[in-house]
Amino acid sequence: MVFLVLPCLMPCLYQQVLLVAGRPSKSEDWWSPAEAADSGLALAGCLVSARLVPHSAQASALLYADMGACQGSFVAVWLGLGRCWLVYLCSSGEELDQGALDALKLILRPVKTRLPFPNKPAEDADFIGPYFGAGASLDDVMTVDGAQIRGVRIDLHSNWLVKMGLHLGLQQGNCIDLLVVDWPKRAIIAPVRLTVTQMYKDQVAGMPISIPGP
Repeated sequence: MVFLVLPCLMPCLYQQVLLVAGRPSKSEDWWSPAEAADSGLALAGCLVSARLVPHSAQASALLYADMGACQGSFVAVWLGLGRCWLVYLCSSGEELDQGALDALKLILRPVKTRLPFPNKPAEDADFIGPYFGAGASLDDVMTVDGAQIRGVRIDLHSNWLVKMGLHLGLQQGNCIDLLVVDWPKRAIIAPVRLTVTQMYKDQVAGMPISIPGP
């Protein structure tokens, strides 16, 4: 008997192999894969792992390897939440060019919220580059075993409206999907589901406060 594996399923299969192998370990209860429920958007990336890091943290091959990047291509999304970054790593079959910020959209999709959470459908959402300006950037890292990681860094607190929206959205018990969409390709390249649990709140509270320099 011959089994055919469709190319679109390879990233998710790769993620499962990583998890079965024990790297990275899933000890946090606040992150999980998001569902591709948006009409007309294909799922082109698969979540590998997520973590919270201090605001002073920088992208590094060691960090990404510890998160599960092992050969292949990945997208690492850094979302600035004030005193820390939410970093999540996705295996990806899509290559991003240097002008990707003008083609990418960040979708904050409420799954379960106590209060109405402002959000836009993908077709109405703003592009990351023009909307966040200097608060968004790209970088590239390669690990020693050949994994290529394109980092998409977005300081969510650099935009006042987004910052206020997060104040409402990141209340305990709420659940939000965070999706980075390659709009020209109509593809979700980096999905994660964030559930605001007590563990999440404790980890954020335990992050050192960044003091601006002179």
